[in-house]
Amino acid sequence: MIVLPVLPLLIWIPNCVYVAIRNANERRWRLFSMAVWITSMLVIAGIHYDLATATRHDADEIVAAIKKYKSEYGTYPPSVEMIGMSQQQIRKRLGFGGYFFEKGQPDLFYANTFIIFHTYHYDFLKDVWVAHGD
Repeated sequence: MIVLPVLPLLIWIPNCVYVAIRNANERRWRLFSMAVWITSMLVIAGIHYDLATATRHDADEIVAAIKKYKSEYGTYPPSVEMIGMSQQQIRKRLGFGGYFFEKGQPDLFYANTFIIFHTYHYDFLKDVWVAHGD
C-alpha cells in the first residue's frame, strides 16, 4: 500500500528540486515540504518493517512449538490448543492468521503486513515460509 503515495512523490520530488534550484523565493518551502514527505514515508516504512519483523518472530515461535510437538508425539498437532495456544491467541500475535490441520497436513499462515491480500504460509516439509498472493 505504501507504493500508492510513493509513485506521485517520484514525480513531485524532482519537480520540487527543479523549482527550488530555479526559484530562490520558493526554495525554503520546497525543501521543507520534501523533507516532511520523505521523513513521513521513512517513518511509515519503519513502522511496517518493525511490525513485519515482530510478526515473523512470533510466527517462528509458533512454528517451533509445532515442531516440538511433532518431535515428541510423531505427528503434527490436530489443533493449536495441543501446543498450549488458542486460535484467538494466534490471531492476537499474528494479526490475520491461524493454524489448521487438514488431510494430515499442517497449515500455519499470517497476513503480510506490507501487501494487502497477501499471506505467508509455513511449508513444514521444506521448512520455509512461502508467500501467497491473490
